Amino acid sequence: MAYEPNPFDEEDVNPFANPAARTTERTQYTGGAFFNPHAGSLAAQEATVNIPLGNEKDATKKERELDAKEAELNRREQELKRREAAAAKAGIIIEERNWPPFFPLIHHDIASEIPPHLQRIQYFAFISWLGIITCLVWNIVAVTTNWVKVKHNGVKIWLLAIIYALTGIPGSYVLWYKPLYRTMRNESALKFGWFFLFYLLHLVFTIFAAVAPPVVFKGDSLAGILPAVDLFSKSTIVGIFYIVGFGCLCVEALISLWVLKQVYMYFRGSGSAAAVKRQSVNGGL
Repeated sequence: MAYEPNPFDEEDVNPFANPAARTTERTQYTGGAFFNPHAGSLAAQEATVNIPLGNEKDATKKERELDAKEAELNRREQELKRREAAAAKAGIIIEERNWPPFFPLIHHDIASEIPPHLQRIQYFAFISWLGIITCLVWNIVAVTTNWVKVKHNGVKIWLLAIIYALTGIPGSYVLWYKPLYRTMRNESALKFGWFFLFYLLHLVFTIFAAVAPPVVFKGDSLAGILPAVDLFSKSTIVGIFYIVGFGCLCVEALISLWVLKQVYMYFRGSGSAAAVKRQSVNGGL
């Protein structure tokens, strides 16, 4: 007769014994033979799993492709550095578009590129450029209101307002703001004459627009004081829009006059005027 262990007997377990040894000792008797339930799991853990890692030829091919791409990137980087060095040596400044931040159109960095003693003048010139943009955009709004409410020369004055904006906004940047920016950045006297010429034209246009004399379609294409007074009798809302435009143009004219004065004082005080005179004399000779 086979021996059957008493299931109620307490098992003498040594807490400091090896867990693997305790596991081996804990067996169950089934069908006249001892069975270790953990033997299968231990054997499974100790079994070596042979997982294929891919074809060595494919790995070598991918590695070569990555090396070729890396070499191409390094070659392009070296070529770019060579071009930048050549441009810097030739005095050409590569300008990256960074303004406005949400949709960069121009390069603009007064704090980093303009000398500290000229930054105040450049900031006010920048305000002047933003001011003429504001005036021209508001002029479109006012003229559009005039077209809708009064309906007098509506299409003609509206097209003129559009032409003023499309030519004035990029023209002011190219003709006087950018030359002043480059002049202040390099402190060169060569661009001052260009700036003075077109900035004077800008100032004259601003004053003309603020008055808006009845030259073209009774001046209604410009939001000045004279058409504002005339339009108040026809539509109060249109008159108010024109008065706001007149105020914007007056502020713009005052800022432009201050910028022109400050640039001229720097031009005379820094010796740039004498430098321009010497260059003119040398050119004439």
